[in-house]
Amino acid sequence: VYAATELEFHLYRGTPDALRRSGYRDLEPTTLVPSDYTITAGNAMEPFFRKVRTALEESAIPVEVSQVEYGLGQWEINLEYGTALEMADRHVLFKQVVHDVAAAEGLTATFMARPSTDGMGSSCHIHASMRSDDTFPFHDESAENTASAELLHAVGGVLDHCPELMLFYTPTINSMRRTRASHDFSGNGLTWGFDNRTTTCRLITGAPSANRLEMRLPGADANPYLALAAVLASMNDGLTRKLDPGAPVRRDGYSDTDTLEKVKQQPLPGTLDEAARALEASEFALAAFGAEVVSHYAAVAKDEWDSFMSAVTDWERERYLDNI
Repeated sequence: VYAATELEFHLYRGTPDALRRSGYRDLEPTTLVPSDYTITAGNAMEPFFRKVRTALEESAIPVEVSQVEYGLGQWEINLEYGTALEMADRHVLFKQVVHDVAAAEGLTATFMARPSTDGMGSSCHIHASMRSDDTFPFHDESAENTASAELLHAVGGVLDHCPELMLFYTPTINSMRRTRASHDFSGNGLTWGFDNRTTTCRLITGAPSANRLEMRLPGADANPYLALAAVLASMNDGLTRKLDPGAPVRRDGYSDTDTLEKVKQQPLPGTLDEAARALEASEFALAAFGAEVVSHYAAVAKDEWDSFMSAVTDWERERYLDNI
C-alpha cells in the first residue's frame, strides 16, 4: 500500500501567544479574499513558504506542491506519497515545521478542521493505492474508467466501515463542524464516484500507477496513524470479502435526490459522542485494532464530549443572554 495525506491549514497574522492573549478574536487571515490557485496571493507569501519547503526538504520530506486555497488565509502543501507508516511520520513532522516556521515569522498556523463559523474547513484527504512489484491491482484497462474490481472492493470496505470508524476520521468536537457543511466537500455519507468531490470516496483513475481512492472525510485535525490505519483496515476487509460499493454518484451528490435519500437512510455519526459509541460497539474495530485501542480512544472522546457539554460558549451568550 502507498498513501498520501493531503493537508490544508489556515495561517493568521500574529504569534500564537498574541492570538491567545486576544482570545482568538479579530483574527487577521493572510489572504482577505478567496484566492485559490492564484499566482499573486501565492507570490506574496512565497518567502514564508520557501522557508517551509526548505525545512521540509532538509528533513527528508519531499514536497510536491504548495498553493493558496479558497478559504481566507487557507493554504495547502502536498507531500510526495510513501508507505503508510512513512507518510504518517511525514505528516506529523510537516505540521510541526509549519507551526514552528509560522511562529518564527510572526504568524500562527492552525490545523483545526473549521477555525471559523463562516469560513472553509481544512481537510486531510487520504489517498491510498496498491502496488505489487511492477503491477497495479487497482488498474484494469478494460473496466469503466480503468477502475479494477479490487479498487471497487477496497472502496466498498472503506464505506462499509465509515460509521464505526468515524472517530478516527473526525476526532474532535470541531471536526464535526466541517463534515456538516456541504460547501466544504468533506464527504457525503456512504457514497463514491469517479473524480466526484461531492462524495466520501472519490476515485482518481487513468494511468496504472495513478489509480487510487481518495477518502475525503478526515479533517486536518486527524491523527494520521489512526486515520490511515482505519482506511487500510477497511480496504483490507473490502478486498477480503469482495464488498460491492454500490452504484457511483454521477451528479452533484449534495443536490441529487437519490443520493440525498441514501445519505439520509445511512447517516454517519454527527457528534463526537455518537462517534465514540459507534467505535465502542464495533466488532470490526475490536478485531482490527484490539479492545485496548478501542476503549482508550472511545473514553478520550466521551470525556471531551462531556467537557464540551459542560462549557458555556460565546454562541450561547450571544443567543440567549439578553433574550431569555
